[in-house]
Amino acid sequence: MINKLSIKWTYFLLLCIVLISVFLRVYRLGDTPVGFHQDEVVNTYVGKYILTNGFDIHGISWPLLYFDKKGDYPPVIPMYISALGTYMFGLTILGSRIIIALISALIVIPIYGISFLLVKKRVPALFSALLGSITPWLISYSRVSAEGILATTIATIGLWFLITSLQSKSRIILSLGILSLGSTYFLYPGYRILVPLILLSTCIVYFSDILQNWKQSMNKIFIILFICSILGSFVLSYGIGKTTWGIGRFNQTSILSSQNIDQGRIDQFIFNENSIVIAKFFNNKTIYISREFIKQYLSYFSPVFLFVEGGLPIWYAVPNSGLLYFGSFLLLISIVFLYSTKRHSIDFRVWILLLLLLLIAPLPSALTNELTPNTHRSMFMPIILICISSYGFYLLSFVKIKRFPIIVVPLFIICLEFIFFYHNYFQHISMYTNLYRGDGNIQVAKYISDHHYEYNTIHVFISGWFPVYYLYADKNFDKSLPNKFNEHLRMSSFQNIIFKDNDCEESLQFIPNDIRSNKSDLLIVHGGCPIKNESLRYLESIKNISGINIFDIYQIDSSVKIQYK
Repeated sequence: MINKLSIKWTYFLLLCIVLISVFLRVYRLGDTPVGFHQDEVVNTYVGKYILTNGFDIHGISWPLLYFDKKGDYPPVIPMYISALGTYMFGLTILGSRIIIALISALIVIPIYGISFLLVKKRVPALFSALLGSITPWLISYSRVSAEGILATTIATIGLWFLITSLQSKSRIILSLGILSLGSTYFLYPGYRILVPLILLSTCIVYFSDILQNWKQSMNKIFIILFICSILGSFVLSYGIGKTTWGIGRFNQTSILSSQNIDQGRIDQFIFNENSIVIAKFFNNKTIYISREFIKQYLSYFSPVFLFVEGGLPIWYAVPNSGLLYFGSFLLLISIVFLYSTKRHSIDFRVWILLLLLLLIAPLPSALTNELTPNTHRSMFMPIILICISSYGFYLLSFVKIKRFPIIVVPLFIICLEFIFFYHNYFQHISMYTNLYRGDGNIQVAKYISDHHYEYNTIHVFISGWFPVYYLYADKNFDKSLPNKFNEHLRMSSFQNIIFKDNDCEESLQFIPNDIRSNKSDLLIVHGGCPIKNESLRYLESIKNISGINIFDIYQIDSSVKIQYK
């Protein structure tokens, strides 16, 4: 079966795998996971605002490199892509998620391609594609419009094209590979570190071929294009790293940033030394950063992280699931015991390249110490492991004990794990992550949008980017908004709504209202906020899926008004 699958059957089965991948990413996409995370809201709203008006909410015309969150500078291209879904499904959660979910489902195609280049057999490559379609954390990130999965999909396509071009010496395929890898610079910041290293690794692995072709005056244009792409990637990464927008997020999370160094921990040991020289020698930032980097880097190779429980951030987490299934671990570990280049022919250069990339993949994550080990920043790593697992599948397919094919064991385990994951995800993911995903925000935003005309003033005590939630729910893309936003996407007021960037305010004063009106005011605070006043009439609460009061809504007697201390 390993060697006899026809091309027609291969294409048919690959199409079936793509359909499985699509189904697992779009099934109940509008309500699972429950909660509309603030990143999803901001990305979709900003993208839609630009496409509607031709400039962003700060008044910058058609930004292409980044969106300025006033302190953070995420790539803006994923925002455009997220917004495209709203033209089909409206300003809904489904509309925000659908496009990235569909694009990320296609990752199984380059996974198949890379695996086939490695093992040169269709069945193991198809297995890797299927594994990519059902892998827990790839599904999870695909369903929440995360820019990291979008970048990873494009990078995997680029890697497939790159390896193919180096084997075929096709300038067209090489150009497509470079273009795909280069585009990830503007999709997710971590690839500004990975792309130069990916290109450099391929150059190292295929160096003998490159040198031989150059000496024989073959494909010199191809080789020049490839070498220029490597140099260009390093120059581009360095140049972006020197800009304010390029280094913004890195400084917030990097272990190299002074604000993230535990200086108190260093000082504790310095003060306990008797000699200044010895104190500086044994206790300094270089040692601290080096050890922190090693700690972070090794954490991404932990079996617990990879196969048992995954990592952070929790609002993307999958309950009781690692990045990969434990059955995949059996396939990977089998390579150690069964590896033989003589017995089972593989493309040795692709094999070495994948091993190099496996070592490289955690680097963007290992340079940070916020929300670690971080599954978003290390998403390229499971892709490499999935491709490598095709070799383990291939090797185990030859092993039998008393005519019993051993390959059945990991496949059966993966099947059981998938059933377990499928149930857990669609039954429990919303309960597991709703508090971290802002469940209740979009509901109260819709309430305000539906009722704001009934009141004189609406006082909203909700911290964070809630004004964007309101604008999204209100479908408001007013061209005057660039003058309304403050730092960190805060807004003081809009229309008859006053936004306060805190969840509870106990120091409110209720004073007589000199202005007679038929309309009263509205007060919205976080659930459980101990506000008690005879001038307040409780209306209702916004509850999350767990039944917890997230926000309480009060009507303020028209004879009084709120004054802030």
